Amino acid sequence: MRSALTLPEEIMLLTLEDETGKVECVSFWSGYVGYKHAVAGAVLAELALQDRIEITGEGKALKVGLLDATPIGSAFVDACLAEIAGEEKPQSAEHWVGKLASQKDMRGRIASQLADKGILDLESDSAWIFFTKEVYPTIDPAPERALRERIRSAVMSDEANVDARTCALLAIGEKTGFNAMLFTKDERKDRQGRIESLIAGDPAGDAVAAKIASIQVMVTVVVVTSVIISGS
Repeated sequence: MRSALTLPEEIMLLTLEDETGKVECVSFWSGYVGYKHAVAGAVLAELALQDRIEITGEGKALKVGLLDATPIGSAFVDACLAEIAGEEKPQSAEHWVGKLASQKDMRGRIASQLADKGILDLESDSAWIFFTKEVYPTIDPAPERALRERIRSAVMSDEANVDARTCALLAIGEKTGFNAMLFTKDERKDRQGRIESLIAGDPAGDAVAAKIASIQVMVTVVVVTSVIISGS
């Protein structure tokens, strides 16, 4: 099943409060891994799923190599792809997580794409007296509802054919913490084995299991990079 949304767009929908259009204040989001680093990891995962890059190696030797510089049709992700394509030789995953996470107005650019799709609105919210900030209230809740149902269905059932995109999103969510927004503690406890199986890519089939595994390793780099930067 091909989602109409990219992984960075899906992460934004999962973390926005529908009415206020603000990112939900969840303790792990600021304490465990930064939002920008999670999105940077999602960009690399999206490009890997669409066969634009390959992630090879282990640990600090994990490399991101270009396979195809053809745009995927998402302005935000394609801008990231162009940066990767502009490098003369493959760089480490740690390098790209840090570089992609440092882009200006990441949240606003992703929100603009979702606004173009009729999912979010772009509004200004007063902050103190002299300042305003952009917020992104939901106009059409159906895509986020379908996204949450897709993830929950994959975890709560024993369905054999789960798409690679859902497995990758669960891998990102498990490392960065937003899976906790989708399941109760009891559900997570009861279905932990299923979650681990999905993250390993088992139900997606042998052809994509290795790709999901490389994405999972890359997400670990995302967490480590975020912690190092926030602690420096």
